[in-house]
Amino acid sequence: PVNGPRDRAPVTVAFTHAWVHVAPGEQLRDATVLIEGDRIVAVGRNVRVPAQAQVIDLKGAHLWPGFIDPYSAAGMPGERPERPRTTPGYWNRAVRADVDAAITWNAGSDAAKALRRQGYTPLLVHDMDGIVRGTGAAVSLGERSASEDLLLHRSAAHFSFRKGSSPDRYPSSLMGTIALLRQAIIDARWHAAGGDARHADVQLEALAAQLQGPLVFEADGRDNLLRAARIATEFDLRFILKGSGDEYLRLADVLAIGSPLIIPMALPA
Repeated sequence: PVNGPRDRAPVTVAFTHAWVHVAPGEQLRDATVLIEGDRIVAVGRNVRVPAQAQVIDLKGAHLWPGFIDPYSAAGMPGERPERPRTTPGYWNRAVRADVDAAITWNAGSDAAKALRRQGYTPLLVHDMDGIVRGTGAAVSLGERSASEDLLLHRSAAHFSFRKGSSPDRYPSSLMGTIALLRQAIIDARWHAAGGDARHADVQLEALAAQLQGPLVFEADGRDNLLRAARIATEFDLRFILKGSGDEYLRLADVLAIGSPLIIPMALPA
């Protein structure tokens, strides 16, 4: 809360005479975008501009909606060797289901600020460390406050075939990684069904809850994408699959999965 008097009237700003891209393939020439406070209230060629509005002439400039990055680690801690575990949990430290991106995200990081300068406005972030990575968050790059910039808490649970910074020797192969992930899912469901009441396990409790919501799996390559899909089928789950760009080489198999895909883009400098 603001301590002291303040003007609560929203500031009205009009961006005029711009090329406005309102949808893919649709643009308005010599258009106006009218903003009141933090809301766009009108877009068009015949927008009435209030007398008290601040007018900014953008003649010749282009306006686009903000870009969205659905798979980002900007502002997240990232892999850190020997990361301490502070909660009682699973026997293997590549399973990190209790990680919460909303708590650890840093809006003031250089990576987040760089994306804002490039025109990105919201991100879906998570800590890209481990096989079971905990939950991500949808965040805004508005640089307001932590509560205002958090758009959606626990937006999805995240998984991968990479053990990350875990100091445990196991798993040391893709076969071991798949075995560990399958065992963790089985253990989480067993724990949720009653399990062993003598032992608390924060990781299994978190994972069991996450399996009920949106799930995102990072598959680094077309073959691993199909492996992740088989795990989803085995446990009656539905993954959003993050690809690497080579899925076209097994296009028929990938399309047969029927899962939503996140595909990387090569953006020009």
